[in-house]
Amino acid sequence: MNLILINAAAADPNGDDIFYSINNSKFSRDGNIFSWKTTTMDSGNYTIRVNVSDGYLADYKIFEIIVLDRIELD
Repeated sequence: MNLILINAAAADPNGDDIFYSINNSKFSRDGNIFSWKTTTMDSGNYTIRVNVSDGYLADYKIFEIIVLDRIELD
């Protein structure tokens, strides 16, 4: 099991609140930090999109994540 962390950072010049989201339900969110504890069943390629918005304007960043096969340890 490995931990994947994405720390999203954005700034709003007007000081508006910023809201973060991600397109993959395997991640949990705590503010602007997204985390995923992978399992042996998660191997594969993932395209992740992190979205940020102040309610008026929005932007995003796309990440490619590769989770490699790992022999299950008993």
